[in-house]
Amino acid sequence: VAFIIGKICLGLRTDYLAIATIGISEIVRALLKNMDWLTRGTLTVSPMPWPVDLPQELQTHGVAINDSFVQARLGFLAIVVVIVAIAFFLVQRAYGGPWGRMMRSIRDNHIAAASMGKNVKQRQLEIFVLGSVLMGIGGAILVTFGQIYDPGSYQPINHTFLLWVMIIVGGAGNNWGAVFGALLIYIAWMISDPVAQAIFNTISQWTTDLGWGAIPEIQSRASQMRVLVLGVVITIALRFAPRGLIPEMVRRSP
Repeated sequence: VAFIIGKICLGLRTDYLAIATIGISEIVRALLKNMDWLTRGTLTVSPMPWPVDLPQELQTHGVAINDSFVQARLGFLAIVVVIVAIAFFLVQRAYGGPWGRMMRSIRDNHIAAASMGKNVKQRQLEIFVLGSVLMGIGGAILVTFGQIYDPGSYQPINHTFLLWVMIIVGGAGNNWGAVFGALLIYIAWMISDPVAQAIFNTISQWTTDLGWGAIPEIQSRASQMRVLVLGVVITIALRFAPRGLIPEMVRRSP
């Protein structure tokens, strides 16, 4: 799929490439959602098996309910950490080698790279497919953790914009920056909801005491604050660290 999409879109540049890939991704999502004969569509595929024992399986062996959830999730996390570490090691090795230098030269000046005999189109397609493979592995982990495959549940705000913010804030062109940005934005995304609920509850108590009435639908309003928090974070990052919190550092030979 990535090869076909890359063949179609990689002739475009910058903003047009982004628009085309986002548009095609929405087309693919719509197809997956409506092709019941192939993907079951909105009927979903569940339950997806875990690579480790589920909490229910641990409970049958006498493990307490709370402990079973902790042990199962720690086991799943350990497998994810191993997968991420292997992928990070391989990508980092490629980044520092001749292949990585060639890719950076194509990114910085594809005309100069082509004049030196590099097959720019082929290399761009190569990195596009490689990135898609890594994203596919991440998607498989996400689906497995949730134990359900439902194309209709994937929203651009959660699975496109959020990843984009992680890269921008962490530092584009830097693997360490991508990892740091992912952790930072994920933590901000997760804690913004309960923090917003606590703030709204406090304000609602004040307004009630003053006779102005309570704030309605606090839970839904708190969930919407996540987008505001991301907007503030990316605005601050672009203002004070336009290259990311861990910018790309290219070692040059003396």
